[in-house]
Amino acid sequence: MVSANSGYELDQLISSPVVELTEKSENVYTFIMPEDDVTIMSTLKQTQQSSTEEGDVVGSYTVSRVERHYNDDRENYVPDMSSDYWRHTYLQLNDDQTATIITYMDYTEPDIYVFTTSYTSLSNGDYEIDISFDDYGFFIENAHVEDDTLTFELITSYHTDYYTFIKTEEIPFETGALNGTYVNNVEQTVVVNNGEITFEGIPVDHVIGNTAFVSVGQELYILQIEVTDEGFISNGVAYDKETDTFTKLTTDDVFVKTN
Repeated sequence: MVSANSGYELDQLISSPVVELTEKSENVYTFIMPEDDVTIMSTLKQTQQSSTEEGDVVGSYTVSRVERHYNDDRENYVPDMSSDYWRHTYLQLNDDQTATIITYMDYTEPDIYVFTTSYTSLSNGDYEIDISFDDYGFFIENAHVEDDTLTFELITSYHTDYYTFIKTEEIPFETGALNGTYVNNVEQTVVVNNGEITFEGIPVDHVIGNTAFVSVGQELYILQIEVTDEGFISNGVAYDKETDTFTKLTTDDVFVKTN
């Protein structure tokens, strides 16, 4: 069996005297032993570097797939990502090496959880996301970013969830280009002032990619925003923390800029 350290792969095998090497399986080779002793030498080459540059990882990511592997003999589970209980996980990698994770989880009680932590670049697109919360019973390992796709393993004592995230386009609220007052057809008002956004006078808690989060009492609004020439369109769900239910909001709710 031939193995290489991380970052390298087998280039070629050289035998002395020359014998025919047969690959039986990955990195496992056999040959017919001649009368004389045989020396096998291997040469290694560096694996292909990730196409992701260091600065390219900064941005917002939305979960697109989860695959759950149980620690017992149960079959692996791939949830329907259209379900509200699975699709609401968002992650933002900032240029100061911090990360924000917003997710629905029911490890302790129904809620939307917000975690702020740090991440560290390792090599070849691999990252360490420093998130390990004993109170919630999970930690993250093997984070990798390549070609606008983020993957990691969320590990608990009962299962390992393999997460895949897709990078989403940022809405340029903080540039000031969208500053102004916006009103929809039921006279709800949104005010944008650089990075400060309010909905009916209530501050927007977070914006990750094209998703905004607004807490109002026991309800949390999770809104997908689409910028248009007139203003923007919002649709999404309201999450009731007390009853642990999601309610779809009116779709294509247009907020038109008034000043």
